[in-house]
Amino acid sequence: MASFSYLFVQSDPQFSFTFRDSVRGLFALVFLFDFYTIYQQLQIHRIRRQLTEQEEIFRLITENADDLITVIDRDGRRLYSSPGYGKIFGYSGAELQGTPINDQIHPDDWEAILTVRQETFEKGVAPRQEYRFRQKDGQWRTLESNASPVRNHLGEIEKIVMVSRDITERKLAEELLRQREAQLRQAQKMEAVGRLSGGIAHDFNNLLGVIIGYSESIEHHLLPEDPLRKSAEQIRKAGERAAALTQQLLAFSRQQVLQP
Repeated sequence: MASFSYLFVQSDPQFSFTFRDSVRGLFALVFLFDFYTIYQQLQIHRIRRQLTEQEEIFRLITENADDLITVIDRDGRRLYSSPGYGKIFGYSGAELQGTPINDQIHPDDWEAILTVRQETFEKGVAPRQEYRFRQKDGQWRTLESNASPVRNHLGEIEKIVMVSRDITERKLAEELLRQREAQLRQAQKMEAVGRLSGGIAHDFNNLLGVIIGYSESIEHHLLPEDPLRKSAEQIRKAGERAAALTQQLLAFSRQQVLQP
């Protein structure tokens, strides 16, 4: 049988390699390739595991956070709505997916929300905004939102993430507080009026006591047929009517002081 060893053993130094060295080199290349393949698979598995863990963390955050998260595009359509919209407003993700954000916003608040969206896409920042959002049953709740831009690899803003919080109870509490403060100010005014009217009525009542007393004295000293007696009587009666009015004023002042 013919021998092929001459292919691997040459007298020329440029081709001085043996069959054994060639096999070793081939095995080394195969080993390196397998090792690299295994390494790549391990890296892919690690990255997949990290992505799965991050997705789980994101899911837990969006499902349990008090804040509402929605992603909208340049046309104002929803690309994503967190599960909180279902818990608070009764909408499912499918009902909100792809719908314009203005569909659930109070008409009086459309212009403000449109301005915030435009400023975010143009400038990358926008002020915090409050607006009314319609529940599925038709009732309105108040949201407070912050908008943040999402840029592509070219640095262009292509989406907006809006993080919102339901502040309906806070707004109701603030309104109740304003009403109570207004009632307190009104009560303080009425108390001041009561104290002032009480002081005036008390001094005026003292003056009326003098007028009534002197008119009674004049009546007592005048004869019945004296024309001045009738005038003194009219003075006394007018003083008594005025005294009755001051008593009512005093009663009002005492009520305002005791029950502001």
